[in-house]
Amino acid sequence: MYKFSILILLIILETFVSCKKEYKVEDRNLFLGGTSNAYVLQAKYVSHSGADLFVDLDIGVVGGGNAIDITSIPDSAFKNKLFGNHELMIQSIERIQLSEAKSYSNLMTIDMSGDWNEIDLFNLRTRALHKTVIETLSSSSNEIALGTFERGEGAFVDTRDNGDPYHLTYEVYGKILFEYYYRNGTTSNLYDAIEQYLEYAKNQTNHANKNITVVVRNLPDNQNSVSINSLINTANAYGIKINMIVINGGYNWTMYNLAAKTGGFLNVVGSTFEFTSTIGTLMDKGTPMLGSIDRLLSKDVYVYRLHLNLKRTSGTWTSGATVYDNYETNLFYTDGSPRLNNYLPFYVQIP
Repeated sequence: MYKFSILILLIILETFVSCKKEYKVEDRNLFLGGTSNAYVLQAKYVSHSGADLFVDLDIGVVGGGNAIDITSIPDSAFKNKLFGNHELMIQSIERIQLSEAKSYSNLMTIDMSGDWNEIDLFNLRTRALHKTVIETLSSSSNEIALGTFERGEGAFVDTRDNGDPYHLTYEVYGKILFEYYYRNGTTSNLYDAIEQYLEYAKNQTNHANKNITVVVRNLPDNQNSVSINSLINTANAYGIKINMIVINGGYNWTMYNLAAKTGGFLNVVGSTFEFTSTIGTLMDKGTPMLGSIDRLLSKDVYVYRLHLNLKRTSGTWTSGATVYDNYETNLFYTDGSPRLNNYLPFYVQIP
């Protein structure tokens, strides 16, 4: 009887020890590095009258080694600014936790026109993108596809074995990301690539909330055969939002319009008027953004909603007018070190 009891106890212990651990996303998505990085989630027209145009601007901030939302940015980070024919004046700032739980499809494509190792010395980018893939796949309502673009090989979407880039296994997505680390190409064919990706997203997924998220490494070359306006018109006709994460791609308002005029989010990692970026900046600021894409597309993020009055210095606002403001934030610690330094370009059209 005693031996039988011991046997039963051993069986119970073996069963307990061998039970499969419930897997948590954070078990595999940790990565190091990540200073605060601000992006424009959306700009919304509110009203206009005479010289006053009222706009709501949602700005998010991500950072930290786990690519979290930063909720401690002071209001002083966002200042009034004078532009050509108007002054941007902040009336108030709301702090809002969006919890919309939107599902989405996302064709995420990466600019391979430069040597990624130059700005990803510790493979942080791959680990951050790995986090985004895991979080996307945590909901069966979401879809993700991966691709790359550069002039030498054109625009590429990875289909692997089953021919359906939006429904690969977790293991296959991991292999794809690992292989990207060793690739680099010639110049950036961004606009030609977007033209192909729009058709791909339109035809390969039936999801109601279609997105193309582009990680930009370099400015587009001069060999493009398609106009920016044509791309924007096509994206809007197809109901596809183009999101852009620009890592040291330089300031280019025309390129930013791909996001600003299609309803996508826009993140610009680089220097500002008061801040000069370094290679370390590109890794520390770019990494948490690449690991936060699921929250942005789900609209489950913490935002600073700036209630703006764009007051003309002369004349009045009229229906049909458009506003392009290259807004920015330059916040420093008391010792002079950078805390939050980003260009935050946004676009608004007056109905």
